[in-house]
Amino acid sequence: MKPKILLVYAALNHPLRANTKHLIECFRQHGDANWFYLNLAHKRAPRYVSEVDFDLVIFQTTFTQRLSRSEGYFAQMTRRAQALANLDAPKVALVQDEFWNAEKVERFINTFGIGTVFSVAPPSEWPKIYPGLDPQKVRFHRVLTGYLDEPTLEKLAKAGEGNPRAVDIVYRAAGRPTPAWGRFGYIKQILVDAVKDLAPEFGLKLDVSTDARDALYGDAWIEFLAGARYTLGAPSGASLLDRDGQITARVDAYRSSHSDATFEEIERHCFSGMDGNLHLSAIGPRHIEACATRTCQILVEGDYNGLLLPDVHYLAVKSDLSNLRQVLSQLDNEQRRETIVERAYNDVVRPLQITYRNFVSEVMCVGLDGAKQANPLTSLEERILRRMTLAERREWAIARVASSPIRKIRDVLARSPGA
Repeated sequence: MKPKILLVYAALNHPLRANTKHLIECFRQHGDANWFYLNLAHKRAPRYVSEVDFDLVIFQTTFTQRLSRSEGYFAQMTRRAQALANLDAPKVALVQDEFWNAEKVERFINTFGIGTVFSVAPPSEWPKIYPGLDPQKVRFHRVLTGYLDEPTLEKLAKAGEGNPRAVDIVYRAAGRPTPAWGRFGYIKQILVDAVKDLAPEFGLKLDVSTDARDALYGDAWIEFLAGARYTLGAPSGASLLDRDGQITARVDAYRSSHSDATFEEIERHCFSGMDGNLHLSAIGPRHIEACATRTCQILVEGDYNGLLLPDVHYLAVKSDLSNLRQVLSQLDNEQRRETIVERAYNDVVRPLQITYRNFVSEVMCVGLDGAKQANPLTSLEERILRRMTLAERREWAIARVASSPIRKIRDVLARSPGA
């Protein structure tokens, strides 16, 4: 019998970023269930949802991220979700960016009776991030920061097969760090700068940049990665816990009037002695993409969810970069490079642990563990499912029209003085 699952999300901008769209759509694409999708981006949950005997309620990442933005957003989203608070079904929450404003997410978990939190943080950090949760009532399950769909994995693998690797080392920044994440967020920049300084000594051809204007996306990123022998990186994460958002507010305020301030100066004025109070490190999608294209990774040692092991799946650089010169001196060993990339492909990519399909299976298995036996849809529930599906399609159709160039031009003309 298919379970009845309510997926709650909050996104209504068109077009959605590919990653966000996958994280929303993957459930009904890969999960064998009756999926009731509810978008709370601009409306409250309808009261008729209480007429459905749900087997599981999932608060998806786009919803929980809005909770943590500000106190105003928290109040707004909890009001919109109020009709779901007393649903007699197991509830789970998918969370990310847990180094920032986790106190608000914690409040929501306690208020709405969330029984399972799918966290990207290591288990050692859960008591620090969520000290107000009762471990007898709330359990944690660790997941990855991102996943890939199987067609993308195939495209990555195909790009890496027999591709001429004309560049020795490549890198592009995935995002600009902020001091509010702690010194850990800058390790990639430090590594890239050090490699650029040492590259002439070893005659290495580089194509590396941490400038956001040089970012690559889609097929351009895949071709770029597959055309290199090595790529640089470090664990995703943060070393500074900002549970209530006050550190970020202080940092933003200080930087607005001190635009040239160094990290050390900002640290001294905004979070002196606090950096290192969190050890949140994890594997990121870019690490997986490199494994899939068989591009060897030169990474700062750290926690990669146990999927990447030092000098087994990547060349390991110590956190103080003390062995970087030694690592760079060994890059001509092509046999070693090929051994590492094949091992990374076979151990990380081939088992498909890092796919959306596996992610959905994991969430459903953990979320439904101990749940009551699913009952078939009643005629009333079938009508509600159709009504919610049509409402969601209508919302996205309106969002599509609202984002069209013609509509935007009309709106501008309508607001002009001569209109």
